[in-house]
Amino acid sequence: MVTVDNAETLKAWEAWAKWAMSWPARPGTAAMREPPWDMVAHASRADLWHGLLAGKDPAALEWDRLPTVSRDDYESIYRTTTDSRVEPRLSMTALEQRIGGPWINGYQLFWSAGRTGHLTTFIYDRETWTAFLSAALRRTTLAGLNIRDFTRIALVGSSDPIHTLPRTKESFMVGTCAVFGAQDGIEECAAQLQAYSPQLIYGFSSFVSMLAKHQLAGRFKIHPEAVFVGTDTLSDEDRRVIRAAWGIEPLDAFACTEVGMIAAECRFRTGLHVFTDYVHIDEESEDTILVTGLTNRLQPILRYRLSDRISITSCRCECGYTGQNLQPLDARVAARLSLPSISNSGLVDVHPIVIRSALDRLNGVRRTHAESQGDILIVKIAGAVQVSVAEERIRQSLRRAGVDVSKTRLVLEQETAQ
Repeated sequence: MVTVDNAETLKAWEAWAKWAMSWPARPGTAAMREPPWDMVAHASRADLWHGLLAGKDPAALEWDRLPTVSRDDYESIYRTTTDSRVEPRLSMTALEQRIGGPWINGYQLFWSAGRTGHLTTFIYDRETWTAFLSAALRRTTLAGLNIRDFTRIALVGSSDPIHTLPRTKESFMVGTCAVFGAQDGIEECAAQLQAYSPQLIYGFSSFVSMLAKHQLAGRFKIHPEAVFVGTDTLSDEDRRVIRAAWGIEPLDAFACTEVGMIAAECRFRTGLHVFTDYVHIDEESEDTILVTGLTNRLQPILRYRLSDRISITSCRCECGYTGQNLQPLDARVAARLSLPSISNSGLVDVHPIVIRSALDRLNGVRRTHAESQGDILIVKIAGAVQVSVAEERIRQSLRRAGVDVSKTRLVLEQETAQ
């Protein structure tokens, strides 16, 4: 029987298959498109854009004169949506129940902390989610691979359904696809991955790199045939480590929860090719871009300023792609933590998503940041939270991640949310 979510997956496969059959000769999708004025007209139904346009006819304006927006403008999900079925008074408890759960009134919710750690809620309608899943499948085509050849796919990063990665599992209908969360700790993840023996790894750049270092240290062994990464920055050092551990080149991508997949590398690794049928990219300055999503009509994202520093170049690649390339100029760095291990006398690597997962659902939290100094873990929290509750949640998450909390000094610093 086809379920609602299953139906969206089938649509994603149909969209991907149609795209793959015509790749790379797809007129109008690789080249720069005209500004999506239809999205502006539709967005004006949302309170945010209705106010920004101040009653002006969008068609009478020049595209580069339209207002720009940022994450701060999306603090209220209700001011930014175009459909009254998004309830205006959802409590945090209700949001928790909705995030990662079934479709409600045609929408799904995700949380994102971005590179700033500032927690914001974004809404996907069905068309957006279909595009998100289809983009995940496109990455295998760009890599010169056939997704149907992989029977064991590992999604590596976060197992928490408030993030898009574990929900991406829906897009892979071939063989088996399993989620391995950093929340379980690197030792447990490594053991599970070794038992699973994945052919394709798809996940967070930072956590995949941590696992590659774990293998180089002789603590486990897997032999993936392909590695796709994203979410945070793939540094030159990360590339070197992954190549040394598994003998293959990782392929990078650039995405954000706000609009989904934006660009990805092909097998020739000439840069990040923009999916211009899913997003419209404008260059605001030499190192700042504005993104407009072309699929989400429930929560339109128009001329949205990303906090990442990115340049745009023109590309004519051997893979056949001709169009915009993105080049990140600075890093989305996930500060990796090292804390006393519960299994030996040394330190264990801990991904910061462990701390984020402990606090994201805590009412009042607006932003978090963690860093370690030997056996000291410093966690900065912006927002009005009960310190004792936050501390207990962090300790529970650390235990799950293989940290000896009895040897770890936890320091909480509260900041005023901006």
